[in-house]
Amino acid sequence: EAEAQQQKVELDIDESNRKIEESNKKIEESEKKIVELKNEVQSLLLYLQQMRSENAYVEYVSGASTITDMIMRIATIEQVTDYIQGNMDALEAEIKALEEEVQALEARIKTRKKVLTSYEDKKINVKIKQIQKKFTKKNLLIM
Repeated sequence: EAEAQQQKVELDIDESNRKIEESNKKIEESEKKIVELKNEVQSLLLYLQQMRSENAYVEYVSGASTITDMIMRIATIEQVTDYIQGNMDALEAEIKALEEEVQALEARIKTRKKVLTSYEDKKINVKIKQIQKKFTKKNLLIM
């Protein structure tokens, strides 16, 4: 029974290690996406800054043929900015959740390793007792 429990703990440790590897891969992927989005945001902000400094923003907005068109152009710029920021926020939240999951899995592995060590200690103690009994029996036979 102790060996079955030990195997179960070892399998649990292996599974937790696998989950940690998966989470680390997801974190790397999310971090890459964040870098890409930050680059997009920087490009967009640079473009918007150039538009502002060169009056291109004003020209774009004022180039509208109607008030409705002007409002739609302003809304488009705001939507693009909000979309990119929303994606960055979502990815940062995903990374945080994955990091927390990795920490929980590492804590679980640590606990399971303690349990495994406890099982191994118990097995060693049982073997010691068995050896002591055999040794005691042999000593009794010799006397």
